[in-house]
Amino acid sequence: MIWISIVIPVYNFGKYINKTLNSVINQPIFNLCEIRIINDGSTDNTKKVCMSYVNKYDNIYLHNQTNQGVSVARNVGIDQSLGKYILFLDADDTIIENFLSYDLIDILKGNYDVIMFNYIISNIDRDRYAIQSHYNDSEFVGGRPIYISGHFGSGLYNRNMLIQNDIYFKDGIKISEDQIFSMQAMYTAKKIKTSHIFSYIYNKNINSVSSSFNIDKKYHMVLAWQYLYEWAQENCVENKQQMLDYILFKLNSRIMLYAVQYAGICYSKKQLINELKRKDIYDIVNNLKPNEVLSYLIDDVNRYHEDISKFILHAKFEHWKVKYGRIALRIPFIRHWRDKKLYPYTKISKYGPINRD
Repeated sequence: MIWISIVIPVYNFGKYINKTLNSVINQPIFNLCEIRIINDGSTDNTKKVCMSYVNKYDNIYLHNQTNQGVSVARNVGIDQSLGKYILFLDADDTIIENFLSYDLIDILKGNYDVIMFNYIISNIDRDRYAIQSHYNDSEFVGGRPIYISGHFGSGLYNRNMLIQNDIYFKDGIKISEDQIFSMQAMYTAKKIKTSHIFSYIYNKNINSVSSSFNIDKKYHMVLAWQYLYEWAQENCVENKQQMLDYILFKLNSRIMLYAVQYAGICYSKKQLINELKRKDIYDIVNNLKPNEVLSYLIDDVNRYHEDISKFILHAKFEHWKVKYGRIALRIPFIRHWRDKKLYPYTKISKYGPINRD
């Protein structure tokens, strides 16, 4: 029986995919799992590297396709998988040693729809770690807004539950597509479990798309929550209004965040207003109240209402601070100093960090 299908979308990650695949192959119950690699039109040596694993292991499969984006790649993985559960693994992330074990099989026998584990964050080029979530062992039901503030890759999703309820990644959305997927799965799930065990290492890569600033892609955060709102209107029955209110709160926050981000790169008040009108969110931003957004955006809402010009100046200051901060991190000694503070642990296990530097 195949218990777990590990779905790995990959695009030009030939440099990192070896470490990712080896982190799965060396797990105790690798023989009860399968790896589904979706090569999304890579132009580097990714295909060659992956084929070397396919030729060696009977439970590793490679699907090659033209570049269609990570959402399509993951959806192909869902459809092709044969495991009872699906684990989504990015091509530069890894599974913690001994996570895929017979102890995990005992948990899976509980027939949960979603199981969320703790995860750890690291820098991709060195072994330093930090805890990113603190789940305890607990069980609860879906049918309501449940937002787990962890990496969606640290979860296991019942494949039949996903397919029967048509839960897939939204094609065309390039940011926050994973959050939307998790929200849909959590609402649809009948039986959910969180565990104190650590499963996933999310490797921060300063060269990745998520680490770069692209204002057009930033708006996809808004598109993602707009899509989820429409999905909830059509599919939610139990606690529907509660679900819609929660999504609207998150959507308002994403809209305000986009206004801040665009203000950071625009040249004038007129340009900002024209952009908000072009995106059809001008009236929303104008009418937002401080209690309708996440706490870290409250000051921005107040600044916008008080004086848009000052709002823009503050946004520009924050934008340049982040931009030059990223440039500074490319200097080795600065990055090493930052990493020692940000990632205090040097050894980890599936039960958490075991050595603090």
